[in-house]
Amino acid sequence: MCRGASPHNHRSHVRLEGADPLRISRCFRKLGRCVFVADFTDPHVAKALDSLSLAGAVVNSQGKSPGGIAEELSRFHPTGITTFSESCILLTAAVADLLGLP
Repeated sequence: MCRGASPHNHRSHVRLEGADPLRISRCFRKLGRCVFVADFTDPHVAKALDSLSLAGAVVNSQGKSPGGIAEELSRFHPTGITTFSESCILLTAAVADLLGLP
């Protein structure tokens, strides 16, 4: 997990697949932890799993509904959610809605 400079920073920002995870986690470092959501069975994700793990916590979305993903993410107490993958926009919006995020 990527934490901000303060050990008391408990905010989490969730990201669903897309751009380079290490770069993203560096950008979010001042805001809080990065939590990545990815389908571990996707060949592209499988290749990047080590990088994802280095950049932040990783939640496996394989076979999960938006509600299942939101349930797993709720333990991180996210304050924001984003995606940089056009194919994940609707899923991201659904998960954000379930978590009460903008």
